[in-house]
Amino acid sequence: MDYLYDHSFDGFLTATAIHFQEKRASGIFPETHYQYRLGEETRSIETDPIRAATFYHELEECFSPDVAHKCGRAFLSDHPNKENLLLTYLNFGFRKGRGFDAIFTHPDVEPVQTIAAAVEWEAARFLGLIRFQEIKGILYASFSPDNAILGLLSDHFLDRLHGEPWIIHDTKRNLAILCNGVKWRMVPFKRDFALTLPREELAIQQLWRGYFTHISIPERKNPRLQTQYMPKRYWKDLIEVNSPHFR
Repeated sequence: MDYLYDHSFDGFLTATAIHFQEKRASGIFPETHYQYRLGEETRSIETDPIRAATFYHELEECFSPDVAHKCGRAFLSDHPNKENLLLTYLNFGFRKGRGFDAIFTHPDVEPVQTIAAAVEWEAARFLGLIRFQEIKGILYASFSPDNAILGLLSDHFLDRLHGEPWIIHDTKRNLAILCNGVKWRMVPFKRDFALTLPREELAIQQLWRGYFTHISIPERKNPRLQTQYMPKRYWKDLIEVNSPHFR
């Protein structure tokens, strides 16, 4: 029987708890993307935040806080089969017991280790790649990450820009963090209009491009290394891509 959930982490944890505590599922899938198959039984799982939190705590107690944390990070991945990679990972964990996640090369462990690390790496990378623009007194930044890392950036920028109102917009998922300078919240957000930048912001952007160009050393230009740390799929949201150094 396939378990169908609402695409939230609490929903996934609820389905996984039912899998281990009540009846084993053949797979766990987001309900909105599920492809129904002839003869396959399904069960729609109602999200229970209390049961989800309890099961997360059980993961911390049975294995380690790192295992629970890794499950959360892997869930943010854009991998199309992340739920069942996680289910396989935890099935193996409950068979082997504490320390199972140290068997890095095991086929039931390695995929989750890999996608969790990719999420962490992308979030760390974007801490230095977010580019804000000031529009009517609000700092606005858009980006299009591979994974659902928006929430992982929030506390960093709340601390860094304390007291400033700002928006970070994930254009790939139509979500944004709205911050009033003191606290933040994540909301559905779709920008269906062109940005009109004030003259002062345009001047600042021109200064930034000039600074970026003049600190570069032509003899040490290394496009391959540059794209390793700043993949071209991110460039459309970087102000400095219009500098000669990128041409």
